Amino acid sequence: MRRHRSGGEESVAREAMGRIGPRGMGRRLMLCLVGSVIVLAAGAGAAQASVYWAHINLNDFFGAAGVGRAAHDGSAVNNRFLPTSQPVVAMTIRGTQIYFATRGSRNITRANLDGSGVNTTFIVNATDGSMDGVASIAVGQSNIYWANGRYVGRANLDGTNVDPRWLDVRPSWSVCPLTVTSVAVNTTHVYFARHFDDTVAPCSLHDVGRAGLDRSDVRSVVQPSEAGSIAAVALGPSHLYWLRFNGGRISLSGGLVQDIGYIGRANLDGSAANGRFITDVAAPNSADSAGLAVDSTGVYWASDFGVGKANLDGSGKNDRFVNVSGLLNLVTPMIPRAIALTPNCPSIDQTLTGYFYSYGAEGYSPGNGYDTTCPDGLHRARITYPTNYITEGGQVNSLHFQRWTGSYWQTLAFSLAPLFGAPAEISYIAGKGTYRWRVVAGSYRSYQPATYTILLRRPFP
Repeated sequence: MRRHRSGGEESVAREAMGRIGPRGMGRRLMLCLVGSVIVLAAGAGAAQASVYWAHINLNDFFGAAGVGRAAHDGSAVNNRFLPTSQPVVAMTIRGTQIYFATRGSRNITRANLDGSGVNTTFIVNATDGSMDGVASIAVGQSNIYWANGRYVGRANLDGTNVDPRWLDVRPSWSVCPLTVTSVAVNTTHVYFARHFDDTVAPCSLHDVGRAGLDRSDVRSVVQPSEAGSIAAVALGPSHLYWLRFNGGRISLSGGLVQDIGYIGRANLDGSAANGRFITDVAAPNSADSAGLAVDSTGVYWASDFGVGKANLDGSGKNDRFVNVSGLLNLVTPMIPRAIALTPNCPSIDQTLTGYFYSYGAEGYSPGNGYDTTCPDGLHRARITYPTNYITEGGQVNSLHFQRWTGSYWQTLAFSLAPLFGAPAEISYIAGKGTYRWRVVAGSYRSYQPATYTILLRRPFP
């Protein structure tokens, strides 16, 4: 059992003293925690992770470039998770850290997933003057890989032993100019998308190649028959995916048009290739605005003003799974480009029930908080009220999401409940730590204890 934490203006020890007592103690804390019911078995709950995207600001005057983040279900959208001075053109995630490169920089930056510890010189001189900038980043078990020019660069996980020209992907038979637009890596191979200069005949070849991690057996594995360049590649456990622009457009309402492309899929060795696995996906028609990622729940891609998603079998296409539009986009329209996903954490659902005796009373659920080791999990709470609480004029005034700092409970987010008993609700993405929910009662005229229920989803453990 966790000991009571002392210190700070909201210590648990002080809360415990005021939590039990008769009605009439005014503003003192009056809460009784009735029960906790686990709905989803530990370790078997719905996956919890986050979706990250690097976005282009179409109006650079407002300086809205950077990295956005949302929960794995598309909620809790934060377009300002990690602002940057220049647009991010490449990005990936490994463990609790994010790696990215900005336009015009020869370096690769590393930061923690909570936005702290930003190191803009983690890898310096990832490119040289004869090559393009970093176009894509992938992290394997022992090394970091990136695309620049006709080469795949590589470095150690700690940023040392930098080799910008680790792998030359131009075929020995070819003199055609080419650019590596995307890289992906698994435990045996590094994959790359090659864009040959189609203005030089007969160089109009666009394919996906791969090589062993020892640079052996460099070869093409997929040569799609569909027109258009391959802008991004991604790997699943047993399949290779690629995003291809075909130059097509579809008409939208209001006279707008949307660029479209295809997502292809093949076995990891390139067999059973299907260039139209997912058709007519909304995607910016530019290799500089491409993003593709895969996890155990689906396929994700960057689209104009959103992040798209489909099921692993290609069904359920949704070009606006994460809708990054909003009031801010009226003056700073943003287009997602690179996409990255954090590993899934299991989650559990809980029902926490408490009651108030008086106006201004406070409740804490659970009293000592709960711990999580998930580096990037969704915490969501929603309050419901019984009928007598609403009819008697009771209203929960606010819901607060708090983290234990080691000396006091810090409020990370709060929500004011609407009038007439409507529920307060918060969704928040947070990492490893100890958390709790604080509830504050508003108007209250009942002569009976006012009961409320918190419907909670949180990472486990």
